[in-house]
Amino acid sequence: MTPMSKKSDELVRQTQDLIETIKQLRDALLGYQRSCERLLKAGEQGRRASSTVERLELLKFADTREHLMQAMKAFEVARHNARVGLVGVTEEEGSNLSEVAKTLGVSRQLMSRLTIEGRRQE
Repeated sequence: MTPMSKKSDELVRQTQDLIETIKQLRDALLGYQRSCERLLKAGEQGRRASSTVERLELLKFADTREHLMQAMKAFEVARHNARVGLVGVTEEEGSNLSEVAKTLGVSRQLMSRLTIEGRRQE
């Protein structure tokens, strides 16, 4: 078994980071879902507050939304970093970028931009 290259090692770390941010995004989405469900339930029962705005404040909806937005941004960064790492490894292996793009379901132009970005990071 051949040792992994530096790029392969980095891709492993980036993928682990991506997995962790996916977990955090899932938790944030579930929190947002629970807030929406509580808002709906409170509205149906008409309890604790007389207006929707008051119910949103009681449920701290803005905090839940902010947490979700931060998790989404972290996911996008981690996904981007993992893509850059993946492109670097596939390039190192001599793979055709058009085929990699097709396999991932992204454009060849995106793959080209990711390749350039990866080279700049070296």
